[in-house]
Amino acid sequence: MKVNSMTGYGRDEAAAAGWKVVVEARSVNHRFLEIVVRVPKDMLALEEMMKREVAAWVSRGRIDLFLSAVDEGDRPRRVSVDKGLAIAYDKCLKELADVLGYDGRAGLMDIAALPEVLRVEEQAVDVEALWPVVKEALAGAMRGICEMRSAEGRNLAEDMLGRLERVEELAAQIDRRVPAVTEGYRRHLLERIEELGAGAALDSDRIELEVALLAERSNITEELVRISSHTGQLRQCLEAGGTVGRKIEFILQEIHREVNTIGSKAADSIIGNLVVEIKSELEKMREQAQNIE
Repeated sequence: MKVNSMTGYGRDEAAAAGWKVVVEARSVNHRFLEIVVRVPKDMLALEEMMKREVAAWVSRGRIDLFLSAVDEGDRPRRVSVDKGLAIAYDKCLKELADVLGYDGRAGLMDIAALPEVLRVEEQAVDVEALWPVVKEALAGAMRGICEMRSAEGRNLAEDMLGRLERVEELAAQIDRRVPAVTEGYRRHLLERIEELGAGAALDSDRIELEVALLAERSNITEELVRISSHTGQLRQCLEAGGTVGRKIEFILQEIHREVNTIGSKAADSIIGNLVVEIKSELEKMREQAQNIE
C-alpha cells in the first residue's frame, strides 16, 4: 500500500560555498497544498524557489519550512556612521544634562553605542550561489517528511481496511436480515387483520400482495448493491495509493448516504442497530481519511 498521511517532520543541513544551511520542515493535514516558508530577511528571493521544490515532493497538506543560514566565509562588511544622527544625539544629551543638572558630557563611545549611529552593512547575499546548498538541505528535510508520511500512511491504510471489512460484514448481516423483515411485515399484517376482524374479507392472495407491496416500498437491495460497489472502490483506492485522500472522503460520504437510506426505509430494530454500527465505523474512517494525502 502506498497511501501517505499528511503529517511528518524532516530536518537536514548542508555546507558549501562558505555557507552552512539548516532546513526544518513540518507537515500537517490540509484540504489542499499550502507551503509556508520562513527565511532570513536578506534571502527572501529563496521563498518561491523553495516552494516550487517542495511542490515536486508532495501534493497535499500544509508544509512549514524554516531556513537558517550562517555565513562561514569572508563576506565583505562595511561600517558607516550617521553623522547627522550622532550630532542630534549629542545635542539632546547636552540639553538633558542641563535640565538634570549633571556635569560633563557624553563620550564618543557612549554616542557611538546609541541606536542607528553605526551601521554594519554586508554585501548582498548571492542567492544563485546559495541556492544549491539550500536545495540540498531542503531535499534531505523533505525525504524525512516523506518517510514519516509514508510510514503513518501505511498504518492509516491498514486501520481503514480493517474497518472497511467490518462495514462489509455489517452490510452482509443487513442483507441476511431482509427475508426476516419481509416475513415480519406479513405476520404484522395478519395480526392487524385479525385485530380488526376482517380476516374473512381478505383471501391469502390479497394478503400476499399487500405484503409484497410493503416489502417493495421498504426494499433496500439497491442500497446494499451500491454499498458493495463503494466499498470495492474504497479498497482499490487504499491499495493503489497516490493522492487519494479527497476521493476516499467522497466515497465514505456516498456510503453514509446509502446507509442513511437503509435506516429510514427498513423499519426494523435489528437493521437499525446494524446501521448505527456502520455509521460509527464510517465516522472513524472519515477522521482517518482527513489525514491522507
